[in-house]
Amino acid sequence: MFLPEIISIFESKDFKSKITWQVNRNYSLPYLFKKNFKLRSYQKKALTKWKEAQKKGVVVLPTGSGKTFIALQAMELAAAKTLIIVPTITLIEQWLEKLTTHTNLTQDKIGVYGGGEQILKPITISTYDSGHLYSRRFRDYFGLLICDEVHHLPTESYRKIAEQLVAPYRLGLTATLKRPDEKHLDVEDKLIGPIIFHLKPGSVQEEGYVSRYTLEKVYVDLTAAEAKMYKHYQGIYRRYLAQKNIRLKSGLDFQNKLVKRMSWDHKARKAVKAHHKSRSIALTASNKLQALNDILGKHAEESILIFAEFTEMVELASKTFLIPAITHKTPKRERQVLLKKFEEGTITKLITGRVLDEGFDVQKPSIGIILSGSGVERQYIQRLGRLLRPREGKTAKLYEIIAKDTLEEKTSERRREKASKGQRKEKKS
Repeated sequence: MFLPEIISIFESKDFKSKITWQVNRNYSLPYLFKKNFKLRSYQKKALTKWKEAQKKGVVVLPTGSGKTFIALQAMELAAAKTLIIVPTITLIEQWLEKLTTHTNLTQDKIGVYGGGEQILKPITISTYDSGHLYSRRFRDYFGLLICDEVHHLPTESYRKIAEQLVAPYRLGLTATLKRPDEKHLDVEDKLIGPIIFHLKPGSVQEEGYVSRYTLEKVYVDLTAAEAKMYKHYQGIYRRYLAQKNIRLKSGLDFQNKLVKRMSWDHKARKAVKAHHKSRSIALTASNKLQALNDILGKHAEESILIFAEFTEMVELASKTFLIPAITHKTPKRERQVLLKKFEEGTITKLITGRVLDEGFDVQKPSIGIILSGSGVERQYIQRLGRLLRPREGKTAKLYEIIAKDTLEEKTSERRREKASKGQRKEKKS
């Protein structure tokens, strides 16, 4: 329950004259905020649902479908001082660009917390890290809280942002709210509000706002040495599960039934370590590079974005094929230059790890290659979303390179089973 709701309950019980509220309750913007764009039909529906929910709730839309524009319209509607929370500095920059391009705001009217900045203004953008550090400073200043990539919010530290803010109006944005630890339920029940609007890629594609796509799975064999090591480590892992009669049905089960045992069971530590090693063997299988080479040859002139799970694989593929890479090690300025060149077409191939799963916006790629990835639905949806910018008469294509007869086969199914709408066909090779 949010503080404004508590206040409302007390006042409805005629306690108003008996209580002194030591919080600011004037959240009005000191100037007129106006947007300069028109919403798409589904964006209008999302905003209507938000209004009907007393301006509280979460909007779930595919990457690239314009969640930010819904938020800008919500800001105009609320006419309240607004705190926008984002996970990365890159997203601060993107929000600044959207606010100054698509509304009447100039940059001097926008505050920033993050990247060394601590500037508080009636409309302020902050990273989650800075938001929880300065949540007391923000406590009763803002009337509207917007959380971009809201699935980050329910962590132990970040949730304090929503818990300590008085803000009566709240809007969460994400491509998929669900978390393996089920803490997304806190977002709905305690921190932001319920999911009030949810569309999957297929629905947005039908209206022509994102491209359709095809999926091709490319299977590769482990080498004899890789297969031997994979079998060895999987044996250690599976024997432990059998001995302890542990059945795992989800990532949450893995955490609760296995990882937690590591603190007191050395065999559990050995089993988890063996699982990680076997997974690494599958995801970095050497034959994947040959498969990648074949795909690159088919699309030599096209713009391609390549994803890998491990930095070591990103760096190896980058070196092998002379493709620019962006990892968590890449300096900010170099990252900006590479993304700009990729968007302009100066470079047509780019490989990255998890660092670009969120927080960057490019219109260029029509081909995506998942060299390796996790089983998390969110990651799949976000990576797919990079390819689905609307292109008249064109269909995007996503390749998955999968190590045959390994846990990666199930991982592939798990990460896409809930995101398959809008897919034209699936091809195996």
